[in-house]
Amino acid sequence: MIRRGEKVDKILKNSRSIILISNRHTDSLDDYKRIIHNFSRLYPDRNITLINVYSNGNSRVSNETLYTSVAATSKKKSKNIKNKNKIQLEKQQKKKKRKKLKIIQYSFNDASSSWEGNPSAWQQVMYDIELTDRNFNKNMNFSEVEF
Repeated sequence: MIRRGEKVDKILKNSRSIILISNRHTDSLDDYKRIIHNFSRLYPDRNITLINVYSNGNSRVSNETLYTSVAATSKKKSKNIKNKNKIQLEKQQKKKKRKKLKIIQYSFNDASSSWEGNPSAWQQVMYDIELTDRNFNKNMNFSEVEF
């Protein structure tokens, strides 16, 4: 488990964006915020989205963005720059580059007599999740990852 965890940690550290998927019915928005902000401290300077999917019995798939914020930034030590204008310019650039945190909630009828749940609803959810790095498979060496 430790070896697998280290490999997942390495993948997350090399990622620009991270999606967390959960299935929680009773947690509050404050709980979700706490989870995503704590996770952004572990992996700063990344776009992080928490997607909560739950079954509500409705036949229609609904989704709602519950929260957006900015992610934590890494605490790299800045070099001593004598020119104050350069420091101000760097601060402005850092603000522009700050990554986003987002919480999205999907709800639909996921009850089924089989193990697969509601494939058409899940297809719609997966359609909304898109890899932004089209070379993802070329950049990652999955032969070393054990599932």
